[in-house]
Amino acid sequence: SDSAFQLHAVSATRRPDGGVAVKDIEVQFSQAASASIRTGSWPAPSLEFNAALYTEDLDYYAKRFACGDFEILLVTWPLALNDTIKAYSLFVHLPNSLIVIELVSLNPPKELTVKA
Repeated sequence: SDSAFQLHAVSATRRPDGGVAVKDIEVQFSQAASASIRTGSWPAPSLEFNAALYTEDLDYYAKRFACGDFEILLVTWPLALNDTIKAYSLFVHLPNSLIVIELVSLNPPKELTVKA
């Protein structure tokens, strides 16, 4: 089922914010993350602050995010100890938030173009 797993972010507006409003930080972060995704800039600091999850099928999630009109960035990278094995990451930023999701797979996507 599509509803079997959820990520939850709490809006803690009554807690101290250190003098900078959370909304202002979200705007700045969103601008940086969106720019990185649109231009294909990777690695990028704004995309490295993420929740990373493993999947066998990146195409499935890319289609789901496309239905919601989310911008995505798909990249490939060598595994740290073995340059012959490649991993694939799909990054999506949830607009107006500090949330970036990175879906990682060892299986190449079949329907998406990968930025090397």
